[in-house]
Amino acid sequence: ADTREALAGLLRLHGAEVHACAASAPVTAALAAGLRPWAVVTDWDLGRDDSGAQVLAMVRAAAPAARAIVISGDATSETAAQVAAAGAVLLLKPVPEPALLAALA
Repeated sequence: ADTREALAGLLRLHGAEVHACAASAPVTAALAAGLRPWAVVTDWDLGRDDSGAQVLAMVRAAAPAARAIVISGDATSETAAQVAAAGAVLLLKPVPEPALLAALA
């Protein structure tokens, strides 16, 4: 939660409107309420029975042109291939601020 809020705060400082969600369920609710993000930043591993892949699929269904960025501590080639197949950019933790901003630009 601390990392999510820190990331949200950083993006807000740069002028972004941020909807920080801890799992895919609140993302589903936000999309159902009409949210159409221009970008999504998600961790790849969201815990038991939840994943960044699910979040990306939901966001892309509602907002196909949304930029997709995955943040992960998993540097395996399997994860890199899965993220690439999902059409997202992979940034490895810890993510330097300039790298995140560049991925969103």
